[in-house]
Amino acid sequence: MAESNYVIVIVALCTVSVVTSANTDTAVTNLTISQITSSSATVTWTLPSSTENITKFDLIYGAENLVLDDVSTTSYALSGLDHWMTYEVCVNSIMNDDSVVESCTSFSTHYTPVNKLVFAAVGCASFLIIMLVISVVIESRFQTKIEEERNTKKKSTSKVGVM
Repeated sequence: MAESNYVIVIVALCTVSVVTSANTDTAVTNLTISQITSSSATVTWTLPSSTENITKFDLIYGAENLVLDDVSTTSYALSGLDHWMTYEVCVNSIMNDDSVVESCTSFSTHYTPVNKLVFAAVGCASFLIIMLVISVVIESRFQTKIEEERNTKKKSTSKVGVM
């Protein structure tokens, strides 16, 4: 029976909101990450109870700093992420007076193992190459042995004719 190897990765999703302002009425809430893959995720949030003094949202993750001018936006698809990495995502409310109300959470992208079909293909190709090399070596030795036998017969035939 063939042996199978598996990699099991357990990723816990932890949501922590941080508000760096005393005015929590302008902080986004329920900041969550969903549809997490090895290279993408979706961030969603609930709008603050009051958006009248908010001019925009800054969405910060990894090296990205996006400005969302539409203050009614409640989700964003993150893409181009690296697999098996932990990211912190912040949705900052930017106020009329340029103050910032921050809400953050973190998540980890999934691990992407090399496709099992790739391993199977490489294994089959390796087997075929090894069999080809073995057959060439065997044929070469067989041909050498046939040549040696022919040379031995020629020598013994020529000795018989000399007597």
